[in-house]
Amino acid sequence: RILSKIKDCVRDHQLQKNQDYLLTLTASDHQLLPQVKESWIYQPLDHFNRQDINTFPQRLADLAVFHQYISQSFNLSCRNTWISFGGSYSGALSAWFRGKFPNLVYGAVASSAPVQAKLDFSGYNKAVGLSLMNEAVGGSEKCFAKVREAFARVETALMGGNSSQVAVDFGCCQTPKNLDDQTELVQNLADIIMGAVQYNEEGVLMSIAELCGVMTSPSEEEEAEMGAYRQLIKLSQVYRSTSEETCLDISHEKTMKDLMDTSVHTHRRAERQWTYQTCTEFGF
Repeated sequence: RILSKIKDCVRDHQLQKNQDYLLTLTASDHQLLPQVKESWIYQPLDHFNRQDINTFPQRLADLAVFHQYISQSFNLSCRNTWISFGGSYSGALSAWFRGKFPNLVYGAVASSAPVQAKLDFSGYNKAVGLSLMNEAVGGSEKCFAKVREAFARVETALMGGNSSQVAVDFGCCQTPKNLDDQTELVQNLADIIMGAVQYNEEGVLMSIAELCGVMTSPSEEEEAEMGAYRQLIKLSQVYRSTSEETCLDISHEKTMKDLMDTSVHTHRRAERQWTYQTCTEFGF
C-alpha cells in the first residue's frame, strides 16, 4: 500500500538525519554512547513465531536494561529524573514503560499513542480531518471539504457500477472486481492523504500545505461538480510518478498473497510484520 511506501521513505529520511547528527556530534568532540544497537524494527521475525523475542513486552524489558546500563555508565542516581518520549507506536511504548516501571521513569510523553485497543478506530481519520482544516499547518476548511467530496464521488462511482472508469482515472493495474478490490483502491487513495498528515514535512513528497494546494486549486470542471474528484486524480498521479510501478495495484487477492509470503527477502516484510504485531498484540 501507498502508506507503507511513505513510511519507508520517511524512515530512510530520518535515518539519514540521525546519521548526519551523529557525525556533527563526533566532529564537535561530543561524547557519544559507546554502543549503538540496531533498532528491532529492522530485524525480520522468524515466521512470526509467538515465542519470538521481538514483542512489546520484550521491548519494555530492553528499555529497563537500557536504563540500568546508562545509569551505571554515567554514574546516575535516583536524583536524576528520567522522562520517556515517543510518538505513535513508540509513544505507546513510552506510556507502557511508565506504567510497567514507575520506579524507573518519572513521567512519559506519549504523542499520538493508541494505548488502548478500540474496535471502531475512527479517531485516526478524525485527527487527519482536523489537520486538513488547520491553517497553522497549511490546511483549510475548503481543503477538508474538497477531500471529503472527492472520496464521496469515488465511492458513488464505485457503488454505481462505474468501476472501470474509476480504474482508468486512477491508473489502476486492474479493474476492481469486488468489494475487497474497491476497498484496496480507496485505502490507497486515503494513504496519500494520511501519509501527508502523519509525516508532514518529514521527508514525504507533499506537505499538508502542498496537498491542500492541489485539492483547492481552480478547476475548469468546478461548475460540473467534478472538480474535487479531478484534483484527487492529479494528486494520485503525482504520487505514482515518483514510484517505480507503472500502475496502482489494487488486487486484494495479491495483497493477501504477498502478506502470506514468509520469505525473509519479501518486499512487504515490514508491512507483514507490522500487521501481525498490531493485530496480535495491540488489537488495532
